[in-house]
Amino acid sequence: MKRLLTLIILVTLCSCGPVSAATLNGIVTRVLDGDTIDIGKDRVRFRYIDAPESKQKSGPMSTAYLKSLVEGKEVTVIYTTKDLYKRIIGTVMLGKTNVNKMMVSEGYAWSYKGYDTKAFRSLQSSARTSMVGMWKENEGEGSCEPWNFRKKLCTEN
Repeated sequence: MKRLLTLIILVTLCSCGPVSAATLNGIVTRVLDGDTIDIGKDRVRFRYIDAPESKQKSGPMSTAYLKSLVEGKEVTVIYTTKDLYKRIIGTVMLGKTNVNKMMVSEGYAWSYKGYDTKAFRSLQSSARTSMVGMWKENEGEGSCEPWNFRKKLCTEN
């Protein structure tokens, strides 16, 4: 009986296969902030990054930069999941440009601690060293991390 149960579990796990990525193509109809856009009725949250909140010192600058990149333009979103708010969590591509990476490398978003990758942490480190985007505005210090700002663990002047 134990062998049969083990076999059933293994067959079930193996038959599921890898999760395949889906794509969404469309025109960006609205930029909500530095890491969230609307494509028609679909809301997309950028994967691996966290941009300053609108009430943070660098928030409006981050939103404006993202608007200059994608608003009114056709993008492709590569995704595998949605979050609790039913937003698509994905990588936004403008042609061959990875917009998620660009937001971090140009200093307009943080590598999202706990959800990021080594590549995104490296891009953030380079942006900070180069003092671009929010790192320039805040003299290399950046602002309060958005995830801490939302939890009210820090404030900004």
